Formats: sequence, C-alpha cells, structure tokens
Amino acid sequence: SNNGESSCYIEENVPFKLIPLYKNYYTLELNGSLDREKTPEYNITITAIDKGSPPLSAIKTLYLKIVDINDNPPQFSKATYNVYVRENNPPGYVIHTVEAKDPDWNQNAQVTYSIVPGYVGESLISTYVSINPDNGNVYALRSFDYEAFREFSMVVKAVDGGSPPLSANATVNIFIQDENDNYPKILYPMSSDEAPVGIEIVPLLADANYLVTKVVAVDADSGQNAWLSYQLLKATDPTLFKVGYHTGEIRTSRPVLVKEPVKQIINIVVKDNGLPSHSSTATVTIFVAESDNFPSPFLDDTKPSENREHASNLTLYLVISVVSVSALFLCFIIIIFIIKFQRWRQSSLLKPAFIDYSFGQPSDYGESDPIGHSQPPCMQKVYLTSTSRRNEFQFVRPYGHDAMRGNAITVTDMSEPCPEDRFNAESNAISQVRSFTK
Repeated sequence: SNNGESSCYIEENVPFKLIPLYKNYYTLELNGSLDREKTPEYNITITAIDKGSPPLSAIKTLYLKIVDINDNPPQFSKATYNVYVRENNPPGYVIHTVEAKDPDWNQNAQVTYSIVPGYVGESLISTYVSINPDNGNVYALRSFDYEAFREFSMVVKAVDGGSPPLSANATVNIFIQDENDNYPKILYPMSSDEAPVGIEIVPLLADANYLVTKVVAVDADSGQNAWLSYQLLKATDPTLFKVGYHTGEIRTSRPVLVKEPVKQIINIVVKDNGLPSHSSTATVTIFVAESDNFPSPFLDDTKPSENREHASNLTLYLVISVVSVSALFLCFIIIIFIIKFQRWRQSSLLKPAFIDYSFGQPSDYGESDPIGHSQPPCMQKVYLTSTSRRNEFQFVRPYGHDAMRGNAITVTDMSEPCPEDRFNAESNAISQVRSFTK
C-alpha cells in the first residue's frame, strides 16, 4: 500500500542533491563547487516521509567537512608600503613590518618572507636591509645618510607552505628623512688653514650702504635645516659695517671717514635653522685705503699661510737642485777615477820589465857569411819580460870586423866588456836563454 512508500529530500541552500537510485535508495551528489575558505563544513539534513495518512517522517543529519587544498596565494595587506626613516638610524633598527595572510588551512597557510635581490645604486640591497622570514619585520643593516641617497625601493616576497607553493609580492618604498647633521660650508671667502679668510678693499670716503663683499655658504641638509642666517659676530669697528641676515652681504652702515683704521677685521657667524643649530665662522679682512696707493705689505701680513707655503716650496726646490747637482758631480768624479784607473792598469800590464843579461864578453859562437868568411865573435844581450804572458828575448845586433874594409863596427851599446871572471855567469845566462827557447 501507499503506507510503505516513502520519499526523501534535503534543504535547497546546500550544493548537494539526492538522486533516487532504486526503490527506497538514494545517492547524495554534489550540485555545485565547494570552497573551504567560504564554507569549511556543512550540516546536511535529510528528511524521509511516507505516503500514509497521516504521513510520518524521520530526519537524519550528515556532518560534512571540506578538506583544504593549496589554491590561494598569500595576500599582503597593501600592494605598496611607504616607509619613512630618519637618517643616522642605528643598525638593527626595525623599519617596518609587512604582513601577508593566506586563507588556506594549516601548512598551506604558513607564510615565509624574503627580499627579492636588487640594487641600491651599485650595492646589493641585501647590504642595506633584511627581513625576518617568520614575522615580516624589516631591519636596517646600516645607518642611512640622507645626503648619500634619499630613497630606495625593495620587493618583499611571501611564499606559503603548500605544494606546489604559491607566492605574492609587495613593494616597500623607503624614504630617508633629513636630520640636521651637517655644518654650514662657507664657499666665500676661501678657506685657509684655520678658518675662511678673505681680503677686501673699501675706498676712502665710501658712502653708506656700500657693498663690500658677500659671504656665500651652503648646507648639505634640506628643508629648514638648510636655511642659513648671517650675523656679525665681532668687528674692529662694529658701527662701520653691517651684514645681511639672509643674504650675507657686507655693507657699510655709514660713510667711511678718513680717520678710519686702515685694517678692519670682521668675524661673521653662519647658522642653519635646524635643531640643534650648527654654525660656522668666516673672517673678512677689510682695508680702508685708496686703490691706487694701497700698501701691499698689508696683504703679505694677511696671508701668512700662503707665504709659508710658497717659502716651503721654494726651499724644497732648492734642496732638490743642490742634491741633484751634487749627485751628478759625484758621479762624474767616480767615472773619471774609474777611467784613470783602467788606463793605469792597462799601462802597467803592457809595460815590459826587462831583465838585462849582459855578458860583457863576446860570444864564442861565430857565424859564417854566405861567401864563406867567418864572422868574429859578437856581443849578445838578452832582455826577458817578467810580466808578459809570452817568453820573449831580444838579441842586439853584433859587432865585428867588416869583411870588405876590415874596420870594426861598434854597437850602440857603449857598456864596457865584462871581465874574465864573469865567464861563469855568462855560461849560466846562456843556459837560461836556452831554457826559455825550449
């Protein structure tokens, strides 16, 4: 009967549907897409009712939990962060904190932060800043200098822990704010060893408000820290000159009289408008005289450093010149000495030292001419060198009777013949000569 028949249905606001399978059997199927980030779980109520009268029904509730997948990348709270940091910050200072959230669940929702490699000028950005990978704190690794660079940008990357991992990027613009950390720099008058000093001339009988000169200064800071003011700090005659508060112009406050001192010294202080304020001092020397007959010795007195520098340079040049000439002269003397020594040595090596073997008596060894006449005995002299590398000896031309005339020929040697008792010495000398000839 109809009392045994039943039907089932579910709510219409869930992405599911019941499909009749066989008689009283049904299947629960998906009727739309599921998004765990929107609805992480469902309570599905199934109602079964029969066809009897009155109808009876039963209710069954199914709890359905959606399993997460890594389908969402991290999301930063801002796409671009603008951060302002004062210069001269200590290293390790926390500049800013970036935050990215992942709507996924558990491991898929864990975010890790890193800085995308880049450059600040010619240096790696990793030498300027770092980031905590867990909480996104951005740290300064060095003290920033407004005068070196005023801003730079970096890209922060957030990566979740899913598989495959998803990521997102955010840009962080860092602006360096100026602090009053620079003193005013005086461009004119030019700086000397101690302080900026300038020299100016004011003609006699100059009118009031006569422009003498202008102090020029700059400040490397910016904004109000670079606003400069000029004040008269000290003067020989404070009533004679005045200084423009914003311009730095030095003018006469009254007419210049003839009785004014020739030399006027003015000290001007230049201050910036920062907190705390910094200042620099300039000194201007003013001479009151006619330009045609201005006493030049005063200028020499006002520039002692320049004079000392010039004298020092001149002394250095003189010392270098004297040393150079002395060195050249010494080298010349040494060369001359070497040449003389070489010549003396060569002459001493080549000069023969002769040993004179004079026998004093004619030799018994006679010679025959080509005709067959026998020659008389001759006087022989032997000269041997003691230093020569070769053994040499020389025979003096003989003397004897001319074969044609029968006259005696006298040798240039005018020495007297040796006595007979030197006969033994003659024999020894001949033996030495023969030993040299072997």
